[in-house]
Amino acid sequence: MAILVFLLLLLGDFQIVMRGLAFQRRKGEYKLFKRKFNTYPRINIISVSEEIIKGLSNILKRLHINHTAYIGRSRKSTEKDCYLISVRGIERIENWMNKIGFNNPAQFSRYLVWKKFGFCPPKSTIEQRQLILSDKLDPLLFLLKRSRQDSNLRPLT
Repeated sequence: MAILVFLLLLLGDFQIVMRGLAFQRRKGEYKLFKRKFNTYPRINIISVSEEIIKGLSNILKRLHINHTAYIGRSRKSTEKDCYLISVRGIERIENWMNKIGFNNPAQFSRYLVWKKFGFCPPKSTIEQRQLILSDKLDPLLFLLKRSRQDSNLRPLT
């Protein structure tokens, strides 16, 4: 993995590297939102590799995408420390979308719902977000129903 990232960085293909992190499951995490009501956009990239996070931070600096890099110290002796890059705020997310974007339809649909309504319902599926985007499912009703029970939601008639 690290060799592939290094080669892509040498070739200057930053978008492949950044988008590719979206599919990392074990060593990386890539999220668009982090709050309960999902009104504040945030992209987090998490890895146990300090070198990868430093390299990605340099890429974001070259692309003029403001971000913050953190070290997450583990409280358990059996877990490794993690390294985090966070891109937060409307202007920074828009800058990310203009320069990098999302290749993953699940993440892109979250962005589109947030862009259209100013929030994205938590724990919504990609199918539910597609219904919300086509105005067949009210996102506020989705939130009310979700808070009462985790039942199957049907499109509005």
